[in-house]
Amino acid sequence: MQFLRNSKLAVKLGLLLGLVLLCSIGALISFNTKAIYDKSLQYGEAVAERSANVATNEFMTDINQVKNTLDSLSTALLDASKSGSLNRQDIVRLLEKYLKKDEKVFGFYTGWEPNAFDGKDAEHVNKDKYDDATGRFVPYVIRDGNTLHFEPLTTYEGNSETSKYYQQPKATKKVYWSEPTTYKVAGKETLLVSIVLPLLDENNTFLGIVGADFTIERFQQNIASLNPDQGYAMLITNAGHIAAHGSRPELTKENAEISASTQTLIQRIQSDETGFYATVDSNKAELFIAESARLQGSDSSWHLVSALPKNHILQPFYESLKWSVFIAVLAVLLLASVVTYTIISIVKQLNRVNVVAGQLAEGDLTQKLTVKSKDEFGVMAVHMNEMMNTLRHTISVISEHALSVGSTSQQLTAGAEDTSKAAEQMALTGLEVANKAEKQVQELQHSSRSMNEITAGIGRIAEAAAEVSHASRSVTERTSSGTDKMQAAMVMVDRANSSVQSSMTALEHFQQRSEEIGRITSIITEVSRQTNLLALNASIEASRAGEHGRGFGVVAAEIRNLAEQSRQSAADIAVLIQSVQQEVHAIVAMMEKGNAEVIHIADVMNESSKLFLSISSQIADVNEQIEQVSSIARQMSGESQQVDSSLEQLKTIGHETANHASQVASASEKQLASMEEITAASASLAHLTQELLELIQRFRT
Repeated sequence: MQFLRNSKLAVKLGLLLGLVLLCSIGALISFNTKAIYDKSLQYGEAVAERSANVATNEFMTDINQVKNTLDSLSTALLDASKSGSLNRQDIVRLLEKYLKKDEKVFGFYTGWEPNAFDGKDAEHVNKDKYDDATGRFVPYVIRDGNTLHFEPLTTYEGNSETSKYYQQPKATKKVYWSEPTTYKVAGKETLLVSIVLPLLDENNTFLGIVGADFTIERFQQNIASLNPDQGYAMLITNAGHIAAHGSRPELTKENAEISASTQTLIQRIQSDETGFYATVDSNKAELFIAESARLQGSDSSWHLVSALPKNHILQPFYESLKWSVFIAVLAVLLLASVVTYTIISIVKQLNRVNVVAGQLAEGDLTQKLTVKSKDEFGVMAVHMNEMMNTLRHTISVISEHALSVGSTSQQLTAGAEDTSKAAEQMALTGLEVANKAEKQVQELQHSSRSMNEITAGIGRIAEAAAEVSHASRSVTERTSSGTDKMQAAMVMVDRANSSVQSSMTALEHFQQRSEEIGRITSIITEVSRQTNLLALNASIEASRAGEHGRGFGVVAAEIRNLAEQSRQSAADIAVLIQSVQQEVHAIVAMMEKGNAEVIHIADVMNESSKLFLSISSQIADVNEQIEQVSSIARQMSGESQQVDSSLEQLKTIGHETANHASQVASASEKQLASMEEITAASASLAHLTQELLELIQRFRT
């Protein structure tokens, strides 16, 4: 940051524009490069996929031709077995014929179950060179260099790996595509791949096999000849073995050492990944495109893999990138030239302005900028010339006014000195008047304090009298209120006495009624007793009557029950009436006692009412006397307040006189200070005028 501050404008502009150009061109190149990269990658992948499809089609074409040959042989063999149109020698010559026709195949063979072909196995025990000790029809015709070799099939029985070519089709009754397996053929260990078809009759009964063998070397030649677009191909079996490899044939051997990266690659292919990038046994990424190679009618699925170097796929991208960089460098150089020329022209005109500005800073206002264009620099030159003309005129006017201000400041200084002396004398006089007024105010304050104390005493007397009067009026009011309340209480006592008398009368009537109810209850009890006796007699008579009196006996029993219930109810009512009578007697006794107490309270309240009337009369007399004392105290307080008001006015006048004198003295002091400030300002103005004149003399106009 410090470097940029100290750098010249040309360097700053160059760095800024260079940075902008680099960022812009870099972003453009990055965008185009990314687009070209994606397009090149897509195009390369499409080409690789087409190459892989072509290679797969070529390989499967060869395999399918062999499959078609085996289909033809299968038909011929089944027909010969059924009709006997061809014997064993004819079948062997047919195998020989097909082998001579197809050079890609290592050998053709057929193998039959015991006596399944013609039922003559016993006649062919070790008869011909393609017969074995069982006599079964198992001829094997192979290619041995430029000649053909005949021998019987071996290892077709058992459960070993070498027996699968026969046992697997027999078990599944499907086409079998074997893994690379080592067999001993024509006295030599040979790594072979077999395609075997089962021979089935119309009842789907297994009769035997017909098949063809391929050597791994032959597969390797076929795969190596594909060479997809400067890459290579490889054939992966159903079990994950490398049957052929276009660039590393040593991996096809039975005991070949497979690296971890290659094993990972094979696992990805077996998991049906069709196109992906990977690095295998090298530092270069390769595109692997796997195409499934499935033989019709077989459960085995092999994979033909095409591998292409990523660098080759991106070759168009690298070419385009080279030209893009070249064009970008050329564009940067061209833009740098244009920018450099523009910056130099701008800086050149700025330097001219800097030269004139430097002379202007030294005070030379006679310089002018030459106007050569109408662009921004031309307009700036015109404005700077106008600015220097304005400065020349302004400095001339300031110089004239500075001389005038200098003479005026000298006159102002002389007048300020005279005014200062007068103000100083006025301030001394004001101070003397203020001191005398202050003494007068002190005497008046002393008299005012004495009068205030007298006034306060009289006020306290008046207040005490007012308080006593107020208290007596309050006592009067309360006494009157007490009298009224006593009279109201007497009325209430009379009413209570009347209520008690009424209640006692009602209770007496209630007691009489309860006695009458008791007599009625006795009558009911007697009636129920008589009814019970009658019901008992009726029951006896009913029992004497027998069956005819049974109903009457039931009625008599019910009547007896009702009579018993009536007697019991009457007894309960008698008990309740007796209890009520006892409570009424108690209430009557209490009412009589309360009536006596109410009469006593009425007597006491009459006496209290008389006492309250006597107190109220005496308090009224005291209240009149207190009113007279309070009136006299109020008159004395009014007169003392008038005296105090006169003293207060005198004190206020004294204070005003002292304040005015102090204000005069203060104003004189302020005027004196102002005169001193004016004198100092005038001297400073003269000094500044002198400095201004010296500065103006620096400019040349």
